Amino acid sequence: MTDGTAADEGLALERTALAWQRTALAFAVASLGAAGVFAPVAGAAVALAAGGSLCALATLAVAVLRYRAVHLHRVRTGRHLGPGLLVAAMSAAVLLLGAACVIYTVVGYAGG
Repeated sequence: MTDGTAADEGLALERTALAWQRTALAFAVASLGAAGVFAPVAGAAVALAAGGSLCALATLAVAVLRYRAVHLHRVRTGRHLGPGLLVAAMSAAVLLLGAACVIYTVVGYAGG
């Protein structure tokens, strides 16, 4: 039996990159859904669609840049690159956008 560590050498990097790509896709889909829900309020629909699309593109860019940086570091040194500030900042942006959407939805329903 093998312990599985040799087979998993780089797969964690691939899984992480795929997770960030799924997050970018979720942003794109959510922004289109929000635009459809808030279509009667033209300004809100456009703002949500534009904001979500920008977040989707930014998330995809961060995923690609981080994957390349980690992969190159690993190829050159044979070691893993530590957690990055860019990933932490993107995670904070995701949380803030989600909180803003929840607040907007709650205030929108409470306001009538």
